[in-house]
Amino acid sequence: MEQEKNNKGVIALLVVIIVILLTLVVLLATGTISLKNKENDNNITDETSEESNITDTTDTATDNLNWRQYILSQDITKIEVATINESNTISLEDLKEILPKFDNTKLIKTWYQAMGADADATYLKITYKNNNNEYVLSIATAKHDPYNHCAIYKGHEILDKSLSNILENNIDEEKNAGIKEYGTFFYEFDGCDGNMLQNFTSSN
Repeated sequence: MEQEKNNKGVIALLVVIIVILLTLVVLLATGTISLKNKENDNNITDETSEESNITDTTDTATDNLNWRQYILSQDITKIEVATINESNTISLEDLKEILPKFDNTKLIKTWYQAMGADADATYLKITYKNNNNEYVLSIATAKHDPYNHCAIYKGHEILDKSLSNILENNIDEEKNAGIKEYGTFFYEFDGCDGNMLQNFTSSN
């Protein structure tokens, strides 16, 4: 008699366990409950995607800028127009007037071994800050009829890597590439106006 009661108790317990397991299976199958916290997983995924999008957007934004747009987007602290005899500080509005004059020029990366200084050159010097670092972009312009010359000399010494990458990505032509192993290079703006800075010097 006692054994029969024990058997009935075991059977009843097994039935209860089976019912619970079946209920869990049904709930899992219908998606009513989940072993993972989908909401948290989705939030993490969304946050990760959002961070990736921010990074991608920043990189793409920089890549899509030309060098004039990039310079104007920086924290510019000083702008000068200088010759061998003088140096004049000009305004941001003056710079915005000058930079569009480079829009239709052709960017050429030219390799060379040695180059003398151009005593007649007028330089546009732009000092700016980026990520707490200060940089100076110096562009030489000269007019020797009928030849115009505008260039960023010592291209390998451009310390602002973002600017350097933008220039490299926008090269239209490369000259004298055969000497690149033992030479250096400058960026020339073919089609520039060599007199573009004359209005900002006393010799005007």
